[in-house]
Amino acid sequence: MRRWISETNYNLDVSDEVKRVVSQTVTELMSGVSDLSYLVTLLEDQYQKAGNDPRVFGMYSLYLINSIVEALDIGSDVQESDSFQLLTLLNCLPMKPGSLCLSQLLKHVEKYDPDTPFDMKTFDELQLMIIALDIGDYEFAEEMADSIKEKLDSSQSELLYVFQMHYAILLNHKQEFFQQLIAWLSLIGSNLDSSDVNRTVYLLLRWLDTLDWHHDVDFKKVLLLKIYKLYPYKKNLNTAMLLWELFRLDAKHVTPSEKMQFVKKLIQHAKPLMHVQQLQSIYYFAGNYSSGIQSRIKESLTYYQSSNYYLKKSWDLLRDTSSFLRKYASPEQYVGLMDFIEEKIVEFSNQVSLQNICYMETLEAEYTKIEDLYREVEHLSLTDSLTGLRNRRYLDNNIYHLVLLAIRQSVPISYAMIDIDHFKPVNDNHGHQVGDFILQEIASILENGFRKSDVVIRYGGEEFLVVMFDADQEWAISRAEKLRNEIEEHDFRFEDRSFHVTISIGLSFSNYTAGSEPNLTLSISEADKALYEAKSNGRNQVRIYSLEIQS
Repeated sequence: MRRWISETNYNLDVSDEVKRVVSQTVTELMSGVSDLSYLVTLLEDQYQKAGNDPRVFGMYSLYLINSIVEALDIGSDVQESDSFQLLTLLNCLPMKPGSLCLSQLLKHVEKYDPDTPFDMKTFDELQLMIIALDIGDYEFAEEMADSIKEKLDSSQSELLYVFQMHYAILLNHKQEFFQQLIAWLSLIGSNLDSSDVNRTVYLLLRWLDTLDWHHDVDFKKVLLLKIYKLYPYKKNLNTAMLLWELFRLDAKHVTPSEKMQFVKKLIQHAKPLMHVQQLQSIYYFAGNYSSGIQSRIKESLTYYQSSNYYLKKSWDLLRDTSSFLRKYASPEQYVGLMDFIEEKIVEFSNQVSLQNICYMETLEAEYTKIEDLYREVEHLSLTDSLTGLRNRRYLDNNIYHLVLLAIRQSVPISYAMIDIDHFKPVNDNHGHQVGDFILQEIASILENGFRKSDVVIRYGGEEFLVVMFDADQEWAISRAEKLRNEIEEHDFRFEDRSFHVTISIGLSFSNYTAGSEPNLTLSISEADKALYEAKSNGRNQVRIYSLEIQS
């Protein structure tokens, strides 16, 4: 294992019977037997006993993926099949007549399905489905999937494979979790049967990407590192996907310096295999890291220039995608799709403005006050669509600038991790509309309850993170208790119903010396541990991180 990555131990609560059947099934799959019937029946029974809880689905999915990964054997002599190399062409969507990517695709399909004429109309519908999934229009993606189902069969094996993979992704967005699990298992079973190990790993990575990792990110890191061990010297699509997923891990699990290591490896080994939007993201992070943490102005400008280049490429791709949708979707379908395209336009516009600001700030190489920087980036930063608060991408890409400025100003920083107590029963018993309303109300209370110089982030689900600048321990504790009491007494009125909730808060504190590198991951982790202590001791309370909590 590389010295800059630490592996985490993690156990999943899976019954012995499931473990036994999974082990037997994986062994049979590896030997070319693809009978999944007993495992499917067992998992369905377990899933129904758990009340169709998606968390249970995720747990069994993780165990299955882990079992398959441990059974794989990828030696240095494993060759990449043409079928695996086909997957790189998915970064070329949309493919238009006469394009090089389409020409390569046609040659490949003709090789594997020589007796079946290529149906361009069906392939265009498949492209529409994949694009709709990418931009978030799942209703239109399902409409395309229903049409494609009637036209593809085993005689069109390569297109059928691509369709089945993206249909499994669609099932996740439809929250048909058990059907999704079976879809991935069937795809992986057929690949193991054909001994295409690289394509099996690709499917496992795509499966991993669909899972909700909110409470299991530790295990996601473990799985990614396990697979990464299988690819120490390979420069292929799977390596690019692995490094990208490791780079995307949140600040609690990957430090900025680790992220930068992943960026360098991606640029060195996997750049031609990445999507333009991925390249824009890694170069933008590298520019921020070089200027904000390492103060390497010249290097950061080079990274920012590359990020701007790939941002332009992203605009070009968005224009081509819109043109493709206008041509191949019906007028009614295109009108619906444009709502999602406009969201992408807003996202890219914000990124253009944000990058220009960062570029100029790096040239000036001087920041004055935290409040000044906050005001400059406030209207450009990415926000959570439900609450209007900062989101996790803002935390990963921007908060380090603010922390670095606080260190230069020699001001203390406090961290508050906040979780709504017993929030899941509210959603389950009263519906997601009520749950969303409570989240929005609490977000409003948080925004009004802290200063403009503080940063309030929706950390995930019902969790919030507040980073308080120039806030010593006494002030942070007083503010947290006041917030806890305010929410406890707040009457959440939705339509003609009244609801009451409480929160638990974990606090941590840091007071860096000038010139030191911030360890945001550690500070958030300490606040998270204090939050866990608060919830373990009755909830509706504030706990402060201490060495006793750590032990």
